[in-house]
Amino acid sequence: MSDVTVPVISGFDLNLAARATRSALDRVLEREGLTFPTWGVMNQIGSKGGRIPAEELTAALRAGLGMGPEALSGLLRAVAAEGLITVGEGSAELTAAGAERFRRLQALVADLAGELWAGFDPEELAVTRRVLVEVAERARAAATG
Repeated sequence: MSDVTVPVISGFDLNLAARATRSALDRVLEREGLTFPTWGVMNQIGSKGGRIPAEELTAALRAGLGMGPEALSGLLRAVAAEGLITVGEGSAELTAAGAERFRRLQALVADLAGELWAGFDPEELAVTRRVLVEVAERARAAATG
């Protein structure tokens, strides 16, 4: 038998929290007529001030949504067809309608996050974030190494 110490938090625990959080977010987005991938596009662009280099957007969406190039291209075309973004030479940006919708959704998502994270000590949350970032980096290294 191994002397390995079982961690207090397991991947299963993290998965349960991620799925529950995503489900709550999906409910908010559904009420606003958006899908999670569309929100992902808008959030990436909106979080960068409304304009983002195409390579940066593509890399972030591939990592966050796990989409290949064709699916990602189709997603960007669909979001552009909704009038929420424009994709030009080397960059993507929110349209005026997209920026307005992003601000409204950002407020709704912030309200949801406030509900989910209420009552936790900010210092403990900062430590939790650092630990989760490090665990994700280690897991990616283990998966590729």
